Amino acid sequence: MKIIDNQPCLEYKELVPEIMSESNFKWHKGQGNIQTIGRGGNGNKVYIVIDSLPPKYRSEVERLLGCPKKAARMATIKEVFEDDRNAEIFFKEHRTSDGTGLGDELIGQLAQSASMLNTINRFEKEGLVRKYFESKAEFWAAVGAYIEKKKIKLPTSYCKMLPRLKAYNEGDGKNYASLIHGNYGNDYSEKVDDLMRGWILATYASPANPIPDLNYLLELYNQEATRRDRKTLKSISTLYRILTTPENERLWMGPRQGYLKLKNKYGYKIKTEMPTLRDSLWYGDGTKLNFFDKDGKLKASYTVYEIIDAYSEAFIGFNIANSENFESQFLAFKMAIKTSTFKPFELRYDNQGGHKKLISSNFLNKLARLSIATRPYSPTGKSIESVFGRFQSQFMARHWFFTGQNITARKASSRANMEFILSNVHNLPTIEEIAQVYIADRQMWNQAPHPKTGLPRIEMYNQSVNSGVQKVNIWDMVDLFWLTTPKPITYRSALSFTISKRCYEFEVLKDGLPDADFRRKYTNERFFVKYDPDDLSFVLLYQDSPNGLQFITRADDRLHIQRNIQEQKPGERKTIRALNDYQVDEIETAKNKIENLMTLHCTSAESFGLNSARVPGTNKKKPSIGQLLKEESMEDYHEMVAESNPATDSEDWISKI
Repeated sequence: MKIIDNQPCLEYKELVPEIMSESNFKWHKGQGNIQTIGRGGNGNKVYIVIDSLPPKYRSEVERLLGCPKKAARMATIKEVFEDDRNAEIFFKEHRTSDGTGLGDELIGQLAQSASMLNTINRFEKEGLVRKYFESKAEFWAAVGAYIEKKKIKLPTSYCKMLPRLKAYNEGDGKNYASLIHGNYGNDYSEKVDDLMRGWILATYASPANPIPDLNYLLELYNQEATRRDRKTLKSISTLYRILTTPENERLWMGPRQGYLKLKNKYGYKIKTEMPTLRDSLWYGDGTKLNFFDKDGKLKASYTVYEIIDAYSEAFIGFNIANSENFESQFLAFKMAIKTSTFKPFELRYDNQGGHKKLISSNFLNKLARLSIATRPYSPTGKSIESVFGRFQSQFMARHWFFTGQNITARKASSRANMEFILSNVHNLPTIEEIAQVYIADRQMWNQAPHPKTGLPRIEMYNQSVNSGVQKVNIWDMVDLFWLTTPKPITYRSALSFTISKRCYEFEVLKDGLPDADFRRKYTNERFFVKYDPDDLSFVLLYQDSPNGLQFITRADDRLHIQRNIQEQKPGERKTIRALNDYQVDEIETAKNKIENLMTLHCTSAESFGLNSARVPGTNKKKPSIGQLLKEESMEDYHEMVAESNPATDSEDWISKI
């Protein structure tokens, strides 16, 4: 449906045969009863003016689509509306004043609002208002109805929309930041200024004048606030929020509860590893993988899920598994996206196996602009079956352990030689060997000429350019393929969780050492972790919020140092010394800050004629000349060993990830 010359019109295919039969249309058209706009052929569309239809069919249009003018206006706005990918990226990378990201739900709402404002600007700048609407009032009424129908977070009235549009168009236009409310991320709880916040921490921390509970602290605070002409508090909730943040708790815990407890809860712990010396470490459309294998008991016991580009017939992603399931499909799509680096415009699948889980998780809708389940025996299904049939007969059939294509195959070459198979059961390949054979066959298929162009399929795929699809960025990969821990995990000295019975540890680093600012604010806070199962060198940390998960920061593989000196590498002794200094400085920094506050507010132990407690085990001593010479000699020893045993290519795998 569309408005042309201020008249609501239907496309030919919208009218015939859904509302009017083709023969009726031709008869009425021949009698001059129906007015059409445009001529068909060569990709051109024919439009039928709704008001020119006989009353019977006009009533049927109104019954199915509602008021023609209103529906046509909405359809016109929908046709011009385009999602603004740049807005989505902007809001995903935006940080609030406290350093946190916006929630996933809010990001979607803001990006949709930006896209709507872009649509309004396009209508006005390109003269589309005059082309499709009788007046500006009619246009703005349609805009308001569209906003209301799509539940876009924008005002529906012209008067309220105008200031929002003006702010959005400031500067060079597309002022995405204007859509973010200035108070987002702020704490609307009762405010306490820096001076009184310092008084709270100093008073609660004082060991010489113990505060038994927060009710007593509230009583003292309101007395002090009245004396200093500050606003009093009504409940202990504000005091609780101030005292329980990691940044503040690490200040008062030492003097109030003892520095050993502070060290146990917030102190950084260096991870060391026991000596190990020898080699440590480390891993599609669905169809049967038609190869006999050692474990299959004379049947094809594995499946392969393939992603195929219909234009070039190139295989771009696959996975071999015991059965067609969610995980196998997920991994195949991940490989395809990495191969292509673009999202497909349309995706078709057979709606079997693990697809239902992919659909329920909204994965397929995020992966492609259109995701459609094909019907059995549909032309699309047959074309994919044709690709598999030719692949099997041309390449897989070359191997003696090929099972044949199917039981209905008529050609002798499409069936297995079971006499020979039964004579060589003990020589059947393992699944590992079959996987390598299948990978080689795929490569030959992709390098073979396409039947229409004569170009290698993979070359044909790589040379094609599609300007109508979206380039994949890091946030797409996170949304599509990264997994999220089902429960939040507490960040202590580091953050640890188990995947496939193996424990991984991560920590937030800055300049090669633990990030002191992050540890001060977030130690003992809980985070949801997003991670790529295929690359666990780093993870992303999120916290829950009313608007969904908020991105906080990235965490890398935890620092670890060989415990025994013999296996330590060059520079590790210096790293140990730096971490030891960091461990001491972290506690002493908190101690000095709270002692200054207690001195300022006359609540220190010395103010009462007593002595402040010392931090156990944090007295720094300069290393002796002998210690320094010994460490230098160990560094020389490690360098000598490294020179005599240069790293092989296989040892340099980390740099190649």
